[in-house]
Amino acid sequence: MKIGLVMPVSWEPLLPYLPQGVKLPEPLKFEFGSHLAVALRKLGHEVHVFTLCQLFQGEMHVSGDGIHVHITGYRKGAWRYTLDFYRTESRVLLKMLNTFPCDILHAHWTYEFALPVVKSTFKHVVSVRDAPWKVLWLFTPKSFRTMRLILAYYVISRSKNLLVASPYMEKYCRRWHCWKDPIRIIPNAIISCELDLPQLDKTPAVIKKQSSDEYPVVFAAISNGFFGCKNLPKLLKAYSFLRQITSVPCELRLYGWGSEQSGDGHLWAREKGLDKGVVFCGKFSHGELLKEVKRAAHVFVHPSLEESFGNVIVEAMSIGLPTIVGKHSGAAAWVAGEGMTGLVVDVRKPISIARAMKVMLEDEAFRSEKSTLALRLVRERYMMESVVEQHEKLYSEIVNNKEA
Repeated sequence: MKIGLVMPVSWEPLLPYLPQGVKLPEPLKFEFGSHLAVALRKLGHEVHVFTLCQLFQGEMHVSGDGIHVHITGYRKGAWRYTLDFYRTESRVLLKMLNTFPCDILHAHWTYEFALPVVKSTFKHVVSVRDAPWKVLWLFTPKSFRTMRLILAYYVISRSKNLLVASPYMEKYCRRWHCWKDPIRIIPNAIISCELDLPQLDKTPAVIKKQSSDEYPVVFAAISNGFFGCKNLPKLLKAYSFLRQITSVPCELRLYGWGSEQSGDGHLWAREKGLDKGVVFCGKFSHGELLKEVKRAAHVFVHPSLEESFGNVIVEAMSIGLPTIVGKHSGAAAWVAGEGMTGLVVDVRKPISIARAMKVMLEDEAFRSEKSTLALRLVRERYMMESVVEQHEKLYSEIVNNKEA
């Protein structure tokens, strides 16, 4: 098949398939989408990637070894495309879709990348990757989020096929967008996996992380952002409670932008007296982040209030970390196996997080069991080979369906 992926993109996975030394504009970055393109290419399909890049004007087309990229840019000034719903960007993308026709188009998100797809005459599927009503409620600026919500309603109403990454998003589409037709659920795949698969059939003691003398357990949280939906202030309050109700030494490490040393989050925590025993690690590159967390951490805590999927949860499980996630946080609980890989709590209440952390801290056998189950769940549900085969099957069904 000739497959068109209309989406943000990360260039690094695609570079081996593109002309050597090609200079590409700065992308918006979408790791899973780029790895999906590569996996489809390895299965023998011809893949065309259509994308938008900021700080880029005009059009750029690069042909490679079975992967071809087609690039245009956003207008300067976000207010321009905010006011007219990406009219110019959509027109250029639609022109490129018609110039380089594909058997099927797969748009990711229900905004500027999906708009030209649903306006085209090609068979297509749209991945609904966030819940616009929840996004409007949790994030600012509200004017921008309202525009995105309206755009999502337009796109979904004109879509022929919807794809989501979790049952939570399926329920969202049916409740808020009144979608009646079947919705395919295909989870995202792990793309930076350090699994040693033979170990999954061994005893938990084989894969158990060895604790240090100073800190028997290190908790890790990974979040790009500190306040609002990311909910890290509640985690810091929970950790403060934990230190009051246990005598076992422990440490909390915060990773991601917003959690830098002397950054806004750190300064807030210091002002509130919530920085004791907390290490503000800040931002790492994607590859280095997993290596660092695998080296240092024993338990992954994810206090986010909303996840349409939660790639970071899967990545934490892939390095053998048991999890603490929110039961009202969108897809987070499902991604973590509904308690199979750890504990599911109300992350809006610091005391609930603290009690879960206490269980993880004081029960080594429980941690070890959940670590094993986390690895097993990743193997059974989130491996790229399985996920890309599900995409390939879906594409074939749509292409061969005369009414799709």
